[in-house]
Amino acid sequence: KKTDAGFEDPHIALISVSGSSTPDGGRIGPVDLLSELNSTWSNHTYHAVRNTLRTLGFESDEWQYDRRAEPHTGKRGNKAGINACYGHEHIILVIDGEVTADELRPIVEKHVEKCDYAGPSAHGEDAIEVRKPDDLTDVSAYVADYASISPTGLLDREPEFQAFAAAAAAANYRTVTRSE
Repeated sequence: KKTDAGFEDPHIALISVSGSSTPDGGRIGPVDLLSELNSTWSNHTYHAVRNTLRTLGFESDEWQYDRRAEPHTGKRGNKAGINACYGHEHIILVIDGEVTADELRPIVEKHVEKCDYAGPSAHGEDAIEVRKPDDLTDVSAYVADYASISPTGLLDREPEFQAFAAAAAAANYRTVTRSE
């Protein structure tokens, strides 16, 4: 049995935000970066999501988010790079109506403005992607691929992912938060 759709015209926005492990040339720890990402989300980026969507005419019951963190070991990351084992976040927005990446740009700009470790070079055009479910064969598979979500046990994952998970646990960092 299929679940009834909650939105009439859903659009899916995938937004990536991050920070550097070497801001201003000095190395920080993975827990410090996670703490900064969490603080920036709670104090600024979430409000930018809400205010941007409100400005675009969406009520609070016309959108939902799923925010999740992963290490820089996914398909788009560089496992040998300086940010290996460090986290970044994906904000998955489901919005009941048409939006564009340009209209959602203030969300990323607020993150870059308020996150001490974020820079504009890592938050360019490809930081936001908007799709309609009709454009996708399998919405869940698309989001899972984008956010490198796979049903793999922690000890079966690569050392970089295990190191990220250890840092997240040490920081008591919630790697997934949702609006509902």
